[in-house]
Amino acid sequence: MNEPKQRLGLQWEPLPYAFFQAERDDPMPGSWTGLPAPAAGQEPANPTTSPATSAAPDSVLYNRAEDDIKHGRYDIARLSLQTLINTYPDSEYLAKAKLAIADSYYKEGGTSGLTQAIAEYKDFITFFPFLDEAAYAQMQVGMAYYRMMVKPDRDSSEAVNAEAEFQTFVQKYPNSKLEPAAEQRLREVQEVLAEGNFRVASFYYTRTAYRAAGARLIELTNRYPLYSQADQASSAATAAGSSQPRRPPAAYSRQNSTIPAPDSAASAGASDAT
Repeated sequence: MNEPKQRLGLQWEPLPYAFFQAERDDPMPGSWTGLPAPAAGQEPANPTTSPATSAAPDSVLYNRAEDDIKHGRYDIARLSLQTLINTYPDSEYLAKAKLAIADSYYKEGGTSGLTQAIAEYKDFITFFPFLDEAAYAQMQVGMAYYRMMVKPDRDSSEAVNAEAEFQTFVQKYPNSKLEPAAEQRLREVQEVLAEGNFRVASFYYTRTAYRAAGARLIELTNRYPLYSQADQASSAATAAGSSQPRRPPAAYSRQNSTIPAPDSAASAGASDAT
């Protein structure tokens, strides 16, 4: 049997939202030596206070944090972003800063980082539910659980959570440009959950626990009608319900699946095409 890879989550980077592509002000567009000489009796212009040669401190903090995230300095970036949030609560960069903190945890990865990313994305949705980026944050919650999924015969709790979060996205943001991607991820998660249930039913069946196997198979076919082995599961459920089942359901193989398993080795930028 050709087993799927144990880690099912793609190394999917946050999507290139226009939210992150805002024009940046050059913090120091001029220099002291490049300024025109003052007229006689006139005080020299101060480049640190001139509107043309200065940037707002919140902008400087945000731009610096973005650069740190780009180069993998996540802790330093979060320190700058938290300073921005605490010092400038009315800043136009407040929402961007909160979302950037969540993204930094997501990019950092690992169970701890992804768990913290989920909390930060949900916090963003709570504070800014009407921004367009709330849909992006909801998608990232589902993707964080998706990246923590393991193969079907192991603990399914992360897959169950991913399914719930992608379903929430589809219900709340049906007109989002990310909706097709959410539908596809949901389909992949449900394939993994259905496969896990089918394997459990097969285990019951081979041990002549036909009633338990039949109940599990019926639930599977009702809940996951698009499962790639739904016909086989339905036939096995019928056999389990008969008084003398003829043979156990064939072991499931990914080779027969029409939905490829998510590839944990995918590059971090592969999701940008989504």
